[in-house]
Amino acid sequence: MKRWIRWQGLLAFAVIITLTGIFWFFFVDNIIKNNIEKYGSKAVGAKVEVEEADLSLIPFGLKLNNVQIANPNAPMRNVVEFERTAMSIEFGKLLMRKVIIDEMSLEGLRFNTERQNSGALSKKQNKAVATEKDKKSGLSLPSFELPQAEDILAKADLKTLEAAKKLKSDIQNAKSNWQERLKSLPDKEKLQSYKERIEKLQGLSGGIAGMLGKAKEASSLKNDIQSDLAQIRQAAKDFKEQKNDLQNKINTVTSLPAKDVNRLMDKYAFSPAGAENYTRLLFGDKAADYLGTAIYWYEKIIPYLESGKKQQNEKEVTKTRAEGEMVYFREKEPLPRFLIKTVKADVSLEAGDLSGTIKNITSSQPILGKALTFDFSGKKLDKADLVSFTGSIDHSSVNYTDIFKVNTKNYRVNKIILSESSKLPVKIEKAAADINGSAEVSDGKLNMNIAAMMNDVNFSQIPGGDIAADALKTALSEISNFIIQADVNGTLDNYNMKLSSTIGQNLKNAINKVVSSQAAKLKDELRKRITAKVETKIKNLKEEYAGLDAIQKELNSRLKIGSDLTGMLSVF
Repeated sequence: MKRWIRWQGLLAFAVIITLTGIFWFFFVDNIIKNNIEKYGSKAVGAKVEVEEADLSLIPFGLKLNNVQIANPNAPMRNVVEFERTAMSIEFGKLLMRKVIIDEMSLEGLRFNTERQNSGALSKKQNKAVATEKDKKSGLSLPSFELPQAEDILAKADLKTLEAAKKLKSDIQNAKSNWQERLKSLPDKEKLQSYKERIEKLQGLSGGIAGMLGKAKEASSLKNDIQSDLAQIRQAAKDFKEQKNDLQNKINTVTSLPAKDVNRLMDKYAFSPAGAENYTRLLFGDKAADYLGTAIYWYEKIIPYLESGKKQQNEKEVTKTRAEGEMVYFREKEPLPRFLIKTVKADVSLEAGDLSGTIKNITSSQPILGKALTFDFSGKKLDKADLVSFTGSIDHSSVNYTDIFKVNTKNYRVNKIILSESSKLPVKIEKAAADINGSAEVSDGKLNMNIAAMMNDVNFSQIPGGDIAADALKTALSEISNFIIQADVNGTLDNYNMKLSSTIGQNLKNAINKVVSSQAAKLKDELRKRITAKVETKIKNLKEEYAGLDAIQKELNSRLKIGSDLTGMLSVF
């Protein structure tokens, strides 16, 4: 009789199933958890920690609880953390070595949270971050303790002296050149010889033949005189133009001491021109930190989205079946190795909770052919009437464009530290911000514009004691609303950020009141000292210029002789 059941095989199968179940129950979750932490930490450059991982078979999916991703540049803070995530994975695609997640949920998503333990991967990194932090010195306004006039002039290069030296050389060269040119012009001796010929002509007589000869000689003589006289007249015209030009330059040099005074005042003391930098002084460090952080994470993420380019290139190469490990075959609907089609997330901000979606998260955008998009918003929050953040990242082709937009209405913020300096601390205690901003990265070029209207602003008290602190205290105490604009252009590696704000004008006015009297005294002292210093140089210039009068007299004398000669010939 045949046996329907082979007990040896059934026993072996039962043992395998039992061992697989034991392995699954006791080890698989820890293996997944450890791998996420290991490879996630390697990718981020800081600790990635998962409290619990749970892989389920029916339905096939994965849950993670209490995930923290440390900030590599600030190890005691998390870049992001979330309480729970759950995802369903297509098992059939997994057998084809593709992780395709139709939908993923994120709960309790938060950014920039504090950690209990350092997230640094090594002590070396921790030390480097601390060193970088020590370099920040906070706000440092220009010194308004005005220097002494004599100290300023001791190291100043006066434009007046430079211009006077050059002009003196120009006048001397002009004088030398004209002296040489005079030698090439008809001189008094030559003109005198014309007079002798005229007198000789006047003494000639002798009938009709003599009269005809005299007329012919007179015509030739007249042509010679007019030719020489034309040269002298042209020289006189050229000389007059150059002399006028030199006179204008002397007038310009004479006006330069006043410009030297203004230039030195701008450089060493307060001036409206110098105050244009105060917006950058107040907000520049904070803006640079925000922008630098954004670019850092943008550049961190992008390589993972573009990795499909290599895979796409590999697919174009003809492969022999089963040749090598990585063999790609043409797919009716190509899919990348990793894809999360939709993420639904709840984000916890200080202002309140936002909800939104992220679509098409993949490591191979060129294969998927779709952009990663995100759209988060919240209305009537605890500390804001509206917060929205939308955008797209599209690297599916060689020429790419990524767009980011942010918009807030009545976002009530507090404790914004602008300066941690112990001498001049500046902090916004509270304010309500209306922000409208957009950024575009196209083929490596960055173009960003952000405008923020700050309402109901309350700055912290600033200790007085010196001119700068008193001026800043006065200015900020009078401000309840201001607008700040940031414009960024360039490349991701080399960009220029221009900051402007209405607060700069307030600070200018306040500082101007504090230092105006001191500045007026310094300006008057500089004027006196510069005038005394350049007075001799300008006097020497005028003396050099007066030396040109001799050339003028010589030209006038030759013109007079030529004119007289022309009159003498008029009788013929």
